[in-house]
Amino acid sequence: MNHVAAELLYVIFNFIIIASSSGRPRIFGSGIYTTPTSSNADTNVRNHHLRSRIHVMLLCHVFTGRSEKVYREDYNRMAPSDGHDSVEAATRREGGVVNYPLTVVYRESHIIPVGLITYTREGWQPR
Repeated sequence: MNHVAAELLYVIFNFIIIASSSGRPRIFGSGIYTTPTSSNADTNVRNHHLRSRIHVMLLCHVFTGRSEKVYREDYNRMAPSDGHDSVEAATRREGGVVNYPLTVVYRESHIIPVGLITYTREGWQPR
């Protein structure tokens, strides 16, 4: 596999979920949450236009740098520990608290949107 194809696969499987500014407390504090699992990302997509059936997800390059593996919640976290660039949540299978892989970055410069996915959910009805 060439470098471009490998990079494209990385981008396709790194979705931005949502930033903590949504008003809900976030399990690893105030950061930008990403996952390689599209169904996990979909559960966090919010449709802000109540009459629309269209949902939107961003494809992003994510700079994880030196990632810190965490095993329990920390709602007050504002950044990774010293010497780290991101937080990687351990899954339940690894002894952690999340069902799917999750990486959190705390600086906007560590995530770059490169694509947009628009879709509808079968059977989903606007309120």
